[in-house]
Amino acid sequence: MGDSEAARPRPGEPLTPAQERHAADLAAILVALAERAALHPSDLPRSTIRALGAVQEGVRVSLGELSGSLGIAPATASRLCGRLEGAGLLVRRPDPVDRRRIVLELTPRGEARLRTYRAQHLRHIATLLRLPDGDLTAFARALAVLREELLQRLGTAEPCVPAARRLATPPPRAGQEGQRRRS
Repeated sequence: MGDSEAARPRPGEPLTPAQERHAADLAAILVALAERAALHPSDLPRSTIRALGAVQEGVRVSLGELSGSLGIAPATASRLCGRLEGAGLLVRRPDPVDRRRIVLELTPRGEARLRTYRAQHLRHIATLLRLPDGDLTAFARALAVLREELLQRLGTAEPCVPAARRLATPPPRAGQEGQRRRS
């Protein structure tokens, strides 16, 4: 076990003051980056980008899977898909494996729009992260470790927004287990 693994807190263990400071700094940086990235102009609404990305990254994604992935109601996902279909970005087709099931696929236009958006977005993020190459490499390694940690904690193939919210929500205090947090 390396020094970095020995210093890593286990779930449920209290953080050291230094770990708490680093966690608070990281949270502030991530929020600032997310806010600045969200300000990047795009002609595509965020819901469209998220939906196109989820369909592209999935394998034979159904409407129900899309709604679960995005953390939205099935009726909302259906309306969103209708708008994307109307814009020529997405099509609904019978699943080639199970003809009773409908799957979502990006059209070539949808693929191109998503590719263009991602390229612009990545250039924008890169300008926010003006780091020397060595620091950028260290940052990329740290992100990979963070991603793996999230995957282990979430128990999913990829972190998604609803799962990330669950991770960020502190566990209930003793005696409050039956109460739900309202956000």
